[in-house]
Amino acid sequence: MQEEIEQRIGRNLLTFQRIEGWLKQLAVFSRIDSYAHDLARFRREKCEAVETRTMGHLVGQLNGDVLSGPVEQSVPDALTNTFVTIGFSADYPELRASLSALVAERNDLVHHFLARHDLTTPDGTAAAVDSLDRQYERAQQVLNELKALNEQRSGMVRQIIDFLESDAGIRYLDLWFGHGRRITGLLQEVAREKADPEGWTDLGAAGQAIRQQASEDLTALKARYRQKTLKGLLQATGWFDVRAVPGPKGAVPVQYRMRTEQTWQIVNHPAA
Repeated sequence: MQEEIEQRIGRNLLTFQRIEGWLKQLAVFSRIDSYAHDLARFRREKCEAVETRTMGHLVGQLNGDVLSGPVEQSVPDALTNTFVTIGFSADYPELRASLSALVAERNDLVHHFLARHDLTTPDGTAAAVDSLDRQYERAQQVLNELKALNEQRSGMVRQIIDFLESDAGIRYLDLWFGHGRRITGLLQEVAREKADPEGWTDLGAAGQAIRQQASEDLTALKARYRQKTLKGLLQATGWFDVRAVPGPKGAVPVQYRMRTEQTWQIVNHPAA
């Protein structure tokens, strides 16, 4: 019976550590408030910050940031660049109560278990075994709920952040929210008026509109992608298909067309 008690104590402590692991995951990905170019550092610092936090601290953070209903996201008063704010919350009073109770149980197991149980008698030993088994069942239920919450919510946030940190994500932010927002809006506007039945539009006409209305954005993006022309910029970013079509008298006009997988953006992100 002594060996069984020791095995159960080890099992319960490991379960509490697994709960702490999921709490740390949720603490990192429950809220993201960062400039786009700083996402990697923001995530790294959040991971470092939660690494040494106690179970009680982690539960308090989760209860306040996630399990108490909607939480207002933090956005700077004066934005200087593309800012990303992502978060999730859930009104989950049962899980809040279970987590708070488990913190007390974990502390009691570590600090007071021997004082509360008489392990020198059969009845005391049997009571200790029963207490540890019931504690494990409660902890395992909370562990499963945290795993499900992590997979449903923070897993989604983690995928979004992974994408935004990638080359494709950086281009996406440039295109729809950064300097490219106005440029793509003008390209779409010209295309709606002048595209042929296959969706191709003369780049010269669009270029004139961009130089008149978004010259600073165009200059910034050319420098970022190290391109000297609008044609080269569109090719470098992959935002649009570009082609040269031989014309009369040796002229080779350049045409552009939005790529099929990005056409939905015309509706969702109108020109600013």
